[in-house]
Amino acid sequence: MNKEWISLHIFYHNFSRLDFLLNNLIYPLKNKYLQGSQYFFLRYWEGGPHIRLRVTDKNLQLDTIIQHIEEFLSKYPDISTITKNDFYGQRMNLEREDIKKYKWYENNSIKVIPYHIENDYFTKSNEDMIHVLLHCSSEFCLDLLGQLHDKEKKIQAAIYFTLILISYLMNFKHEQILDFSYNHSKSWASISDKDLIQNKAKRYIENNKVSFYKKINKWDEFLSNNGFFEQIVFNCKKIQYENNFSDDTNYFLGGYIHTTMNRIGLTPIEETFVLAIVHEAVDKKLFLAK
Repeated sequence: MNKEWISLHIFYHNFSRLDFLLNNLIYPLKNKYLQGSQYFFLRYWEGGPHIRLRVTDKNLQLDTIIQHIEEFLSKYPDISTITKNDFYGQRMNLEREDIKKYKWYENNSIKVIPYHIENDYFTKSNEDMIHVLLHCSSEFCLDLLGQLHDKEKKIQAAIYFTLILISYLMNFKHEQILDFSYNHSKSWASISDKDLIQNKAKRYIENNKVSFYKKINKWDEFLSNNGFFEQIVFNCKKIQYENNFSDDTNYFLGGYIHTTMNRIGLTPIEETFVLAIVHEAVDKKLFLAK
């Protein structure tokens, strides 16, 4: 069933403070206004660092939600003063001519912007299922973020979440998990030093192999008792089945893992590191086997 989606872009021009925005604005807001409604969020850069909050439900009190966000931004403004040229030129490494193509929005502002479904991941047959997945991922990540107080904890969470998810979806088949983790560890190879990251991943596993298996079983127990993770596995398997376990489902799964890492606040280079660790762990058979 098609739904009308609304996308609220909340500009907060400091990537390092987006956790604050998610924990103190989005988490309470979804509990107060979005109960029983589908929503999901992403961190994004175009127009300036911001959160994209996508919501659906014709009965939503949109004006009240926007007022709530504006009051929060007024009470807890971000004080960053980065300019459009500095942001796109230095942080995004774009040339001056390319910078002109991009929009720029005022810090501590909110814009209602049309939401266009990403056609790479959606078809008419799976659109509703994928939106359920995005909603479950957002709920899962918002609950988890309150416990992830530093980058190291985020990386650990991403490692175990990814490894356990693909183990369940690939029926604990070593070669299949190994191939998937290898292919997707190369996803961001063009912006990272592949050899450096692989060497770091090898050292990480070497330094943590004694505790790794204990931790993965602890995470497996935690995730097995998490209702949102259960729905994530169920719907991913349903998409796999309906697409006959084709390469497209692996492409979708890679994209889904990417957006989940985005939600907990990992950069593409950090994501590459996580996937390299996952591959190294699978290669050393440090993963669930049931």
